[in-house]
Amino acid sequence: MCELDVPHPRPALPGGLAAYAGHPEMKGATWGFGTETASHTVRLLLCGHFDRFPSCKLILGHMGEGLPALPWRTQNMFDLNHFDKRHQKTLPEYFADNIWPTASGSLSDSALTNAVLTVGADHIMFSVDDPCSESAPAAAWLDHAPISELDRRNTTHGNARDLFQLRP
Repeated sequence: MCELDVPHPRPALPGGLAAYAGHPEMKGATWGFGTETASHTVRLLLCGHFDRFPSCKLILGHMGEGLPALPWRTQNMFDLNHFDKRHQKTLPEYFADNIWPTASGSLSDSALTNAVLTVGADHIMFSVDDPCSESAPAAAWLDHAPISELDRRNTTHGNARDLFQLRP
């Protein structure tokens, strides 16, 4: 998909993890999808995917699947990594260059504020976690979220327009 210069989604993993044994309610949208997607993203970082393909773009739902909440710790562990996995940039730099979080399924003022402070408002996009949430409450939340009007416009449409190279 790099040749198209647009991001693409990833389906949920088929089998899930052993951690779900005895707790099938953890699979999918409840817990599994976010942690599996965050883990897959870290694997992409550690294998050097974005270093080899610097124009590759990835959209992460649910305010970045929790990764923007732990940038210092994750980066610190990358730096202390005693294995052979090294990357050229820091986690915040990969978010600035390659990763766009969406609000889908995480309609939380604190999560949005944290993502804006960690990732930057120019990389956050509005979306709805259909079929797990409805559009009207999500839109109402964003209408009143504690961000500037410019950030609101960019989040609702400007960032997606730029990312997907759409004309205004």
